[in-house]
Amino acid sequence: MPIQAPKQRIILACLLLEADHTVPISTLIDRLWEAAPPARAHTTLHVHIRRLRQTLGSAARIQTRPKGYLIDTTPAGTDVQTFDTLLRRARDTAAPAETLPPLREAVELWRGPILADVPSESLHNEDVPRLTERCLEATEQLFSAELALGNHEGIVADLMALTARFPFRERLRGQLMLALYRGGRQADALEAYRSGARLLREELGLSPGDELNTLHEGILTGTAERATPRLAGTDVVRLAPQRSGGRTSDAPAQLPADVVPFGGREAEIAHLSARGRGQLLISVVTGMAGVGKTALAVRFGHRVKDRHPDGQLFADLRGHAEGAALDASVVLQRFLRALGVPRERIPADLDEQAALYRSLLAGRRVLIVLDNARSSRQVRPLLPGSPACRVVVTSRCRLDGLVARDGADQFALGTLDHDVAVRVLRDVLGAERSDAEPEALCRLVQICGRLPLALRIAASRLKQAPGRSIRQLADELTDEDRRLPGLSIEDDDTALLSAFDLSYRLLPDAAAQMFRLLGSHPGPEWDPAVAAAAAGVSRARSRQALQALAAAHLLIETRRERYAMHELVRLYAIRVAGREAQWAR
Repeated sequence: MPIQAPKQRIILACLLLEADHTVPISTLIDRLWEAAPPARAHTTLHVHIRRLRQTLGSAARIQTRPKGYLIDTTPAGTDVQTFDTLLRRARDTAAPAETLPPLREAVELWRGPILADVPSESLHNEDVPRLTERCLEATEQLFSAELALGNHEGIVADLMALTARFPFRERLRGQLMLALYRGGRQADALEAYRSGARLLREELGLSPGDELNTLHEGILTGTAERATPRLAGTDVVRLAPQRSGGRTSDAPAQLPADVVPFGGREAEIAHLSARGRGQLLISVVTGMAGVGKTALAVRFGHRVKDRHPDGQLFADLRGHAEGAALDASVVLQRFLRALGVPRERIPADLDEQAALYRSLLAGRRVLIVLDNARSSRQVRPLLPGSPACRVVVTSRCRLDGLVARDGADQFALGTLDHDVAVRVLRDVLGAERSDAEPEALCRLVQICGRLPLALRIAASRLKQAPGRSIRQLADELTDEDRRLPGLSIEDDDTALLSAFDLSYRLLPDAAAQMFRLLGSHPGPEWDPAVAAAAAGVSRARSRQALQALAAAHLLIETRRERYAMHELVRLYAIRVAGREAQWAR
């Protein structure tokens, strides 16, 4: 029976795509209202579900679950489930003749544009590409089986039509070339190659891949059959991973554990949660060392992982860590293995690794968190090409290249509000201990500069010394010479001194010199003129140094060309200036 109401069609599509598994309420709300749900979205959703059940009548098999809804499709199943069953049957057979019938039946199930009458932008951006990719993969497997059985003449027309619709799909083009060549149409096969190469060059600035080039040479030399075993044979049918509770059962789940305590940041999480509109959404979170960039990215990842059932990939790029930053090729190899590529099948070339990575992610809903990046160049090969994916990058540096070239959204993370910072300490120390010394607790917050890392270290020191008062620690840290060492712990990766050191080492010489000078310079703010006079340099060089320090988040640009320094950073600047002066003697 036809479902006329658009919202009901969206709900039914979401339930059928995850047939026999629970679809979370949050996912349904996202699909229905994209980035602008109404104030009473949960209640409105329940109303739409009730009306859908009434519309379906006795055919309704929608079940309410604790965290969402499930549609029971047993025993008949959906077309997608039948498609998977047929592909599994094809995979389990060895001979092309046995593989062909289930593959033909599976491909015939796709009768037109997917979800054509479902008015949901996110479904069309995320699910339709994934389903289309699965259909195309099965079609390519079918053509391989047809070629293996010598049925090349019967598939030429279909291959021409599909190649026209998907001109950048090289396997289809190669199969068309091989079918034409086998049918005695060598000139047409070569023209199919030339037209594809021209499109790749003019539209994407790329050249054909090795397999297509090898086939082209084989047609020219009469050795095409030996050159193209993958195109002419039946390799393993790649099945869509099986879902469990809305999540792909074998999908990578690399997010680290959520950080506790994690204070505030609801506005920032809401900003990250905004949906893209038909293009890959990349968010770059920048900020000074210890401000909580990684914690925010991980918390966001856990909040939205239900939106990314095909997996979550995470990598610490070590852009601000001891030793060299991770090479993009190393990260790609890890990601490819996580996505199921055997080690021996991973290409050695970076560009080929990135191309394979993008192909595997095409149409999949995967969250990629790239933590602690040093540069846009380090990140760019790790970006997928599919708008169904979501990317979050964190860095102490402004990655303006990702904004300008890749359309990333970038924002700087500041320190915590006073009340939120107090709550972070209370969450660790407990209400009884915190309420016994409210003034000392507030003073400790100010001493830590409302910096999340400093607050967690201070709380950890008090937690390990239950007999010590908050006032005693605050008194100790009031001494500026003892503050930074007092906010460092055994783990160098979470010591403030080490964190600031790693940011300082990456500065250009002129910016490092300006940084050491500003630490002891009086006044809460500086502009290029004041800094130029203090450093004895031109205003242009002063401006460049200040901009470099702001880009590294060792200075804060309070307003246009007015810069300030976080108190803990100022203490570090004084410390490093003294250290450099001592080395110079």
